Amino acid sequence: MDLSIIIPYFNADKYIGQCLDSLIEQDIPLENYEIIVVDDGSTEAKDILESYLDTYPNIHYYYENNSRQGAARNNGIKNAKGDYVVFVDADDVVVCNRLSSLLNYVKNNQLEVLFYGVLARSDRDNLSTGIHNLTDSDSSLSAITSGLDYLVNPFLPWLFNPTQFVISRSFLLINSILFPEKWLIREDWAFIMDLLIPAKRVAATNSVFYYYIQTSGSIVHSVWDERYCRDSVNYSLYARNCIENTPSLSHHPAHEVVDAWIDECIFIMLGKMAKYSHPDLSSHYIRELEKLGLYPFKNRDGGMKIKLVKMLMNSRLTWLACCIISSKYRRFSYLFHRLSS
Repeated sequence: MDLSIIIPYFNADKYIGQCLDSLIEQDIPLENYEIIVVDDGSTEAKDILESYLDTYPNIHYYYENNSRQGAARNNGIKNAKGDYVVFVDADDVVVCNRLSSLLNYVKNNQLEVLFYGVLARSDRDNLSTGIHNLTDSDSSLSAITSGLDYLVNPFLPWLFNPTQFVISRSFLLINSILFPEKWLIREDWAFIMDLLIPAKRVAATNSVFYYYIQTSGSIVHSVWDERYCRDSVNYSLYARNCIENTPSLSHHPAHEVVDAWIDECIFIMLGKMAKYSHPDLSSHYIRELEKLGLYPFKNRDGGMKIKLVKMLMNSRLTWLACCIISSKYRRFSYLFHRLSS
């Protein structure tokens, strides 16, 4: 079998039909690929999903107790039978009739990892025109490089999401590459780092395959609580440990990229603190970051506005004051809204 497409699923019956339609309307026979849906403990009806399971023999369903997206993807990898693996989120869609060209790229060039083009959309309106009629007038393949060299090449597409790749399943198994489990966030950053460090044959194509639909209620856009903080720290320690204990990375310029990922993770975490948190929780985690040597962070990249924010963030007292002001402002706004409604 050529390909296994792995979909983590949780209460996504509203979107799964559009996702599966785009995966079924492809230019390779159904028997040449499988779609693995891993249900991460859904609590809502799955009527639409079940109708597809009854209709298409290449769609397989697995259920697990709620263990987070990383565990669901690992479950998919362990049950996959395809030579290659692609990850798709249940609320996203792909371009129709494009799998054949992507598989030809990875097979003909003996790639371990292929990055394909991704487009972001803020809504689902008129998606059908794009996924059915999108053409690549100048579709091309980049030079083949190692994963570490890919990280430091400024001309190749940036990557932070595992839904951007075709990956050799044998490469994953040989190198024991899986997602960290139980993490609420950043398990994908850790996976991509683990993926690219040992990879020797990586390339990118500008052929667009994936539509990322920005959903306002998603975890990345909506969550801030102690789990978010804990997993931001988990990832930062994981990445730092990887730099310190992986000679191929620590002796390569790519370690500076991973250092920047750590700083970016802390930057986002501190920003969420000011926007959502209780000041006491912010104080606790800033002190923990200081003890771990993760704060103040070094990265100063970005435009003038970002640089100013980073300068403020790197003063603990200043940033805690921002968190307190934000907290009081949010509480005042909530009370004003309740009184005026």
